[in-house]
Amino acid sequence: MSKLPNILLPDNVFSVLFASVLPDNVKERIKFTASSVISNEIETGNADIGIIPSCDLIKHQNLFVSNKLAFSFDGQLSGSYLYFVPGQNNFTDLYLTGDANSNDVILSKIVFNERYSSQIQIHLANEIDSGKNYLVAGDKNFENGKFSRGLSFADELSTMLFLPYVNFVLVSKNESSLSSMNKLFEGIDERIESSSNEVINKLQFDTASKDFINENLNSLYYEMTENETDALTELIRLPYYHGITEELFDLRFV
Repeated sequence: MSKLPNILLPDNVFSVLFASVLPDNVKERIKFTASSVISNEIETGNADIGIIPSCDLIKHQNLFVSNKLAFSFDGQLSGSYLYFVPGQNNFTDLYLTGDANSNDVILSKIVFNERYSSQIQIHLANEIDSGKNYLVAGDKNFENGKFSRGLSFADELSTMLFLPYVNFVLVSKNESSLSSMNKLFEGIDERIESSSNEVINKLQFDTASKDFINENLNSLYYEMTENETDALTELIRLPYYHGITEELFDLRFV
């Protein structure tokens, strides 16, 4: 790459693991921020490349999408977790907190419809009330072992799709910049796995959360194979099939 791009990543542990194996000159161009703002930052030219929630592509169909890298899950490890009021089986409201984004809003409606036959209303919340049902997004789940009381949102979606849940994708408005960036991802899963223990142990999480992430890292895939591209295509179609969006569109893979 002749001119190194400015890169925005979601401020979460999965981005930290990804960034840890990139060349130092690329790391210098990275900024971490809320996942919900990255697409607009790219559209307005404040960043060249970013990792965005996959459902952001519905409103940003002009962005090119890497066919080499994504954050995909198919197990207990997840970017978001559901927390239910014990004994409740009639769901009407879901409160979102943490680093919530378009995936959490759109896909939670679909999950509750498909898995629990419930039409839910979405609300944003700053604090957790034990008398309400919550979706907590981002690293808040790994504070004081909170994840252990939750249900993996990724597992719910991958079970529903019979494919991995492609949570985040790498995008750019510039096809050439994205193509150049793609060259950095050869063997990305193996490189992250080999250094993950050291990176995770430096994080300000409790021991149980660190152990859980390390033990379940094999259900997180950074390399985007044909399986993940198929999964992303199916995921983006879900809102249309559920009447949330009005049209289907083709992804601009690079």
